[in-house]
Amino acid sequence: MKIIFIIGTGRSGTTLLTHILKTNSEIHSTPENSFLLTFLRHSRKKLNRIQFNKDYSDYIKYKYKVKDATDEIGSGLWKIDEYVVTDNYKTTFINSLLAIRYTNEKIDTYTQKVLIADKNPDYTFYVNEILKIFPHAKFIIACRDPRGYSNSYKQRPRKINSVIYFSYIWKKYHQLGISYIKKNTEKFHYFKYEDFINEPKNALINLSEFMGVNFKSEMLNHHLHIPIKDKHYKNVRFKKKLETLRRPLERTALDKWKNQLTNKEISYINHICQYEMKELGYSIHNKHELNIIDKLKITFISIFAFLSYFLLLKNYYYIPFRIRLFLIKYFGLRR
Repeated sequence: MKIIFIIGTGRSGTTLLTHILKTNSEIHSTPENSFLLTFLRHSRKKLNRIQFNKDYSDYIKYKYKVKDATDEIGSGLWKIDEYVVTDNYKTTFINSLLAIRYTNEKIDTYTQKVLIADKNPDYTFYVNEILKIFPHAKFIIACRDPRGYSNSYKQRPRKINSVIYFSYIWKKYHQLGISYIKKNTEKFHYFKYEDFINEPKNALINLSEFMGVNFKSEMLNHHLHIPIKDKHYKNVRFKKKLETLRRPLERTALDKWKNQLTNKEISYINHICQYEMKELGYSIHNKHELNIIDKLKITFISIFAFLSYFLLLKNYYYIPFRIRLFLIKYFGLRR
């Protein structure tokens, strides 16, 4: 079965895209979680069933604060069959990984399914490692105008609420995305949120062609296929997300940043992301000159953003598993 990974920035229609793909009878979209990334380092060594089960159990226990780590938690975790993960010397990591991450969702019972779509923005920084495990995988790079992206984060209550920080992170994602697409257009496809909102049918036809599946008209009416209630409906954030997904697409949403960002904030984003914006076809508005204080502010916040990017995005899943578990257990770093 073919695998497509949805990468790129969050707040760029990735959840929407996942639900759209679900309406295509040929595609199985999996819930987002960090399973593959969490156990990425395990792919570098011979897989031992006992050690793997212990690591997995501890990870679920501390990350989700449950006593029985073998229980199915939410929509993104699975029970582990101890006979699926084997220490047989001929068994490869990929077989065990597929068995837990995908087969446990009983995808094989859906006879029409020919493709798995797995979404996680953090995959963007681990493409080369993923390709070692899934050499025939393809990648959809989700993208949104950095001003719309930054504004979307700004509107949410956060400890860090600076468009300089958000635009720096956007820049890092798409520096990689642009480099991927320049190297191999057969494996990578840019899916721009604005193109999809303006011309959804054309965008989905092109995307279906890239994935190697048939375009289905149901994909255009994705909002009619969102369940009225879900087992996580009591979660306020999840409930709000479902309500948003049930609404038809609105072009007016594309221009919200023009009214909600200040001219200074727009200038910060333009300054930081100008090269990537040009490469991706985003025009630069409001060419407001930045003074020395503005540039010093950009430098200072960008240093903090770089540290966050370097430690928590680009290299986090290369940190030894037990150290990450320590960070989860004692510092609540639930990535």
